[in-house]
Amino acid sequence: METILLYTTDQNKKRQITALLQELKIALKEITYADLKKPLATVVLPASGNGGKTDIAVPALPGASGTVTIPPMYVQPELLIMHGFSSDRMDEFLAAYKKRGIAPISLKAVVTPRNLTWSVYDLTQELSREHEAFTKRP
Repeated sequence: METILLYTTDQNKKRQITALLQELKIALKEITYADLKKPLATVVLPASGNGGKTDIAVPALPGASGTVTIPPMYVQPELLIMHGFSSDRMDEFLAAYKKRGIAPISLKAVVTPRNLTWSVYDLTQELSREHEAFTKRP
């Protein structure tokens, strides 16, 4: 199932994105602050009634202690994560997003086997580093 995971505090943007997703028949899952420490797999994949566990095993990141430490006063930036999209549907969604004039979200990602085990916080940090490096290029 195609799903957008979204974190934004901009209520107008959230309404615009929600309307677009309804039109395109794409599911929306809002990311909460409580989700930041969770592996992406547990946020994006539905629990199947088996005690809240997902249907896949989620191994720890190499070298990770198994706990995620979020600094005090951390402010989560806007984040949009796409899951379950074909290349064509992703292009369709992004084109429709742009055509509607919805304000951009700088941090975007696609769920992959590599990042599925990362916490939402760790993914956000990696995307922020990549965005900063990309925007600094001449």
